[in-house]
Amino acid sequence: ALGGRTSAGGLPTPASIGDQRVGPMAATTPSPSPAMTTLPRGGAGPPLDTWLGIRPHEWCEPWPWVYTYACHQYVTYPMWWSVIVGDVVGVWFIAAILLRQRQQDKEVRQRRLAIPKAVRARRAWKSVAASARLASMRAAKENRWEGACAWRNSWESVAKSRAERRDYLHKLDYNLGAVMTRATGPVMFTVVVALIVFETHAFYSLAIPWMNLDEVTGWWFVRIMGVFPARILLNLARTTFTDPGRPEATDDDGGAKDAMPASVWPGCDVEMGSGSNGHGTRRCGRCGTSKPERCHHCKVCRRCVLKMDHHCPIVNNCIGRGNHRYFCFFLFDVTVACFLISCLIAGLAAQVVIFPSPKMTVAFRIHVLAAFLVAMLVQSTIGPFFIFHLRLVLANETTLEFLGRRKSRRKRNAKAKEVKEYSRGAMENFVESCGAPPACLRPTMERCLRWLMPANMARLAKRSA
Repeated sequence: ALGGRTSAGGLPTPASIGDQRVGPMAATTPSPSPAMTTLPRGGAGPPLDTWLGIRPHEWCEPWPWVYTYACHQYVTYPMWWSVIVGDVVGVWFIAAILLRQRQQDKEVRQRRLAIPKAVRARRAWKSVAASARLASMRAAKENRWEGACAWRNSWESVAKSRAERRDYLHKLDYNLGAVMTRATGPVMFTVVVALIVFETHAFYSLAIPWMNLDEVTGWWFVRIMGVFPARILLNLARTTFTDPGRPEATDDDGGAKDAMPASVWPGCDVEMGSGSNGHGTRRCGRCGTSKPERCHHCKVCRRCVLKMDHHCPIVNNCIGRGNHRYFCFFLFDVTVACFLISCLIAGLAAQVVIFPSPKMTVAFRIHVLAAFLVAMLVQSTIGPFFIFHLRLVLANETTLEFLGRRKSRRKRNAKAKEVKEYSRGAMENFVESCGAPPACLRPTMERCLRWLMPANMARLAKRSA
């Protein structure tokens, strides 16, 4: 494919990469057709390659015709297509805002219909009686000599205050920030998948030819390293499409019942507040479902999540008890893969920067530097994040619990507890979150846990063994 000198195994040598125009297309690629350089109808402006000297055939590989056509169009008219992509994203955000508004109106109607008419009538009369008492108290306090006019003004003032409070609670329930975060999820997921594909393509098109492996070694190396992109995509899909954990809805007697949608529970009232069942069952004040221990309400997903860690817009899902292990595996695979790519492309990137060849195309240089910088950036950000989550897993703690404990420690100015509240030992905590390791690897993992965790957690891990 590169058309240069090759090794005994048929793979190109590093010298062949610098001796010719190596990149998405070989040096023997014919010049672009006149259709690519002619001025289109409609006053779209001159193509980019007519005044910047950029040739689309150097940037676009001869892949399936859909990709080739889209690549040629974007390279030829980048400003136009950037505006189109921005408009599509903007329309997506506007649609998400309107959809949430329609959903909120539907929830209000369902909440009203879920309450019996007699209960709604009693609540309405209670609201009227409370408003009348407030108006009388305010009229007697402010203008006691004006009589009916003072009471009418007080009544109008109370009604205006109730309307403002109702609007404020509706805006608080709408939560524009959470709506925008939820709308950002699919966009971020698409960007993550595109970056994974980009780095995988850079590994096979840049790193493998640069290593100059023989035929047998290259065959095995390519197939062994193909496990990483497969695992990354698999764990990303599991993290995104696996339910993080939904608490089981219970009725007033403690028995199980079908879960209700958010804000449809009859005990939830936007203005009067949330009710309770009188049996001591802990319920969420927003969605009305039962709220067991270590369960938190996600304002983005608008539901309660068991052992909620955080809401991740990158995977477009909450991280909870059901998908926490897949999220940790995803972080580990991404960290290791980006480390390998940055190490393998470092030599080629140094040659492009320090000793560039005149025959290296601009597209090839940008491809190498972009792949190297993206791998380094992802490794430097995801690596510490993975270590942080690993320590949380070994301590049987979530991010919300860690932040809450840290906040309470700052307020009380007291030392933190030596042993975590839910910790049963580092090894048991790891097994609970990530599953049991093979028996042959258990002693090695225990030694690694003693090195990763503090001294008190290492002692707990030793006792639990």
